[in-house]
Amino acid sequence: MKKITISEYEQYLKAVYSNPNTIQQYLEICDRYMRVNDIVTQESVNKFFSYFANNTINRAGIKAICEYVGTTIKPPKYKGRKKIKSYKFVTVDKINELLDLIDTDETSMEYLITYLMFNTGLRLSEVFGLKVSSVDFKSLMVSGIGKGNKEFEEAITKQMADLLFDYIDEEQLDRDNKLFKYAHIKFPNKKYWRFIKAKGNEVGIINMTPHKLRHSLAYFLRKNCGWDLAEIKVKLRHSDISTTQIYATATKEEVQEKIRRQFS
Repeated sequence: MKKITISEYEQYLKAVYSNPNTIQQYLEICDRYMRVNDIVTQESVNKFFSYFANNTINRAGIKAICEYVGTTIKPPKYKGRKKIKSYKFVTVDKINELLDLIDTDETSMEYLITYLMFNTGLRLSEVFGLKVSSVDFKSLMVSGIGKGNKEFEEAITKQMADLLFDYIDEEQLDRDNKLFKYAHIKFPNKKYWRFIKAKGNEVGIINMTPHKLRHSLAYFLRKNCGWDLAEIKVKLRHSDISTTQIYATATKEEVQEKIRRQFS
């Protein structure tokens, strides 16, 4: 059985896939898989899914590894998503508290990443895929390649643009440089993930993740700004309105409480 080597696997992915975000995600999945085994067997694949979620992205990543080594081994049967009964969102006050905590010279890049994600709703992989040339300071837009190899274009505030401009100038970045990059770190997503989780704990946000910034933006737009679900669907680039429904169910308790107060 062919052994997995990250360098060879990376070359294989670049030959097969064009989306750099997909390549990055599959490399991270491979890195996790190699903690279990550096060869592909049904037993080790099953063991991987006993440690990590049997979701779409992990299954696709394992499938790519299997194709790379030339085996017909498949992930265990997908049982589908568990029904989500409730969803807790991080409030804008807590996000601001988090931003205040990490607004230091030592964590200036992490501050910008966090602020940009909450400002735009970008996914973490999309943020780390940005180049300096992705930012249009005249039209106040950022653009790139997102989920499903689809192009995206998101508006940013003037304040966000000014912060990015100062950061680019201070770091002396060229147009073709990555906008955000950790020195000597192959998987920047993981490093930022650990960072934001630790900082979240400091301000009382349990199990903070980068994706919660995206959820929290949507919840803020829904609750504080009065956006409807169709507008949020467009903003977050959801392919199906059912994905956006969690922001509707999240406000049911608030509506019930308003009814109680109205008729009490």
